[in-house]
Amino acid sequence: MKCGKGTGTRVYLISTGRGWRRKQGMRYNVDRIREVVLHLQMSQRQKRNTLWIVLGLAWPTMLEQMLQVAAQYVDSAMVGRLGAAATAAVGATTTINWMVGSTLSSLGVGFLAYIAREYGAERYENARRAVAQSVLAVIVAGLLFTAAALSLARYIPGWMNADDEIRSTAARYFFIMVLVRK
Repeated sequence: MKCGKGTGTRVYLISTGRGWRRKQGMRYNVDRIREVVLHLQMSQRQKRNTLWIVLGLAWPTMLEQMLQVAAQYVDSAMVGRLGAAATAAVGATTTINWMVGSTLSSLGVGFLAYIAREYGAERYENARRAVAQSVLAVIVAGLLFTAAALSLARYIPGWMNADDEIRSTAARYFFIMVLVRK
């Protein structure tokens, strides 16, 4: 690691596995070494709490994903009482439902990462603009995905190689799910 204060004095620190030492033949600034060691100690304390910080930030998304999967299972269980054809119709479109939902979700995650970076760098105006743009982009993308899914609903079961006898049921189910989810 190379550090310095801009005075021409450079600190070269080498990790020895048990700590840091200066490289032979190099001049060093004691105050700068103390700053580097303090920074490293703070980083180690932060690493201990990283798991809890990540869990604290991620639990809403994890809960949302679990609830979506649970809703799909409950939906399949309820439809399962109607017979094999109804269950097959639900299963024929489940993958497309997940793909559409995941694509829109990833758009939100991308915006969220950018907004968090700008906010963390204290560039609040950029973060505010990104929030406004993300709302607009998600609304437009949601409308486009909904329009595409609704217009393609009758073709999707065929693309998924569903049996002819369940294609119309699967298409109606997919159409309803797109309207309810969006």
